[in-house]
Amino acid sequence: MQSMLLYYPMDGFLDAKLYGPRIRAGVDGQDNSDAQYASFRDNFPVLSLLLVVHVSLRRVVDKVFPANQADPSSLLSHRVYFDLGFALCFLVGVHGFSILKIFIILSLNYTIAKSMGGSKALPAVTWLFNIGVLFLNEWFDGYRFAHIHQIAAPMVPLIPACADR
Repeated sequence: MQSMLLYYPMDGFLDAKLYGPRIRAGVDGQDNSDAQYASFRDNFPVLSLLLVVHVSLRRVVDKVFPANQADPSSLLSHRVYFDLGFALCFLVGVHGFSILKIFIILSLNYTIAKSMGGSKALPAVTWLFNIGVLFLNEWFDGYRFAHIHQIAAPMVPLIPACADR
C-alpha cells in the first residue's frame, strides 16, 4: 500500500486533470501543498542522519557506561535516561527557548489529568483545553516571550533561530 502511494503516477488518477492545477510541484514533481509533510520530506536526509547518530551514540554510551546485564530494571533505566537526555537535547535544538512554553503546556495537561483523576469528563476537558491553546496560538500568532512577561523578552534575541517565535 505504501509503495503504491509513493510510486503511483499522478496521471493514472481519473481526477488528475481536476486536481492537477491545484497541486504545487515540489522536488521530483511531488505535492508540496501540505507544509508539514513537505518539511518532513525535505528534511528526511537530516532525520535519517539523526537516526544513525542516535543509534551510534547509544552504543558508545553503552560501551563507556555499561549497565548491569543481570538486572533488567537497571538496563531499562539506563536506556530511559539516555533517551530522555537525547530527546531533551533534540527538543532544545529544534525549538530553542520555546521548549519552555511547550513544557508549560505539557505541565498544564498533566495537572488537568491528575486533578480530574478517572473522571469521565477528563477527555472532554483536555480536548477543550488543547483546542483552546491551538486557537489562542493562532489568535496571537504564537506566544512571544515579551507577552508572557517583560523579564523574559531578552530570551528571544539570544538565539537567532528563536527570533521568529
